[in-house]
Amino acid sequence: ELQSNPYMLTSHDSPLYEALASGSLRLLRGSFVKDCWERRRPWPMRQEIPESGFWSAVEACSMWRMYGPTFFLALSYAWLHPVLNDPHMWHLERLARVLEEERQCRMARFLWFWNLGSVEKTAPGPPQDVGLFIDYCSLPQQDLSRGTIRSPQEQKQFAVGLGVADIIYGHVNTTVIRITSVPPSEQRKYGLRGWPSFEECVSSAKPGYCYKVLNFDDTFMPDDNASHGVELLHGLQGQLPPQAPQQFSMELQRKRVELEKLSSKIELFSKPEDEEFVLKKYAEVWSHLSKSETLAYRH
Repeated sequence: ELQSNPYMLTSHDSPLYEALASGSLRLLRGSFVKDCWERRRPWPMRQEIPESGFWSAVEACSMWRMYGPTFFLALSYAWLHPVLNDPHMWHLERLARVLEEERQCRMARFLWFWNLGSVEKTAPGPPQDVGLFIDYCSLPQQDLSRGTIRSPQEQKQFAVGLGVADIIYGHVNTTVIRITSVPPSEQRKYGLRGWPSFEECVSSAKPGYCYKVLNFDDTFMPDDNASHGVELLHGLQGQLPPQAPQQFSMELQRKRVELEKLSSKIELFSKPEDEEFVLKKYAEVWSHLSKSETLAYRH
């Protein structure tokens, strides 16, 4: 099964590996995110990020194969602006704090995953930095107001990246940072959005969930949280039971009804065509991830 399961492969046969190797999907350096926060500058879209802010394709593939979930971190969050993403740095502030705590306990995480076999036995020690997937920064974007339009090549890269979204969040060798908090004024909460709902369900069915899905909700205050290091990162919620495709579809409909009660102008998916894509992707996810043997369900 390992040879055909895209959620376990980290070799050239892996669609996610190929997306990294081709440069369609870029991983940010953790140090770049830290620098953005220290300068109080929102993270830019991919086309505006200097090459020094990314891991090269060769580096990203090599580091992921060696360090697995210790290296590859994927952010799941709610966009707070349809074009500018996180203009007031709500998520940036929180992610910067999480990354600082991750750095403090990286050795502990490295040893944990090394003992589990998720890190290559030849690894000399923990990675010096992490590789971050943030969709706005990792895939080519568009901003028509500023004349930024994806070129044909960038459109192809975007499609490749979108095509492996399920693997990014469901892979046994990635860690998901799930920031579910949004500003109080934001009506569309994390749980009432289409793509975050997909990411949550996929990552909740992840094989070996423990320590690979880190949850930060409204109780997480980045400026004065009393928890630090391992205590902060591993204040874990139990794993949600994986939803069958029909259940997932029904859950999306339930959320749509809830949104309509708030406002007729709020959409579950900002792009309606994404819903069909997400439902199709989730059916693919289910065929593989429902076979996960170890689930620590939340009660």
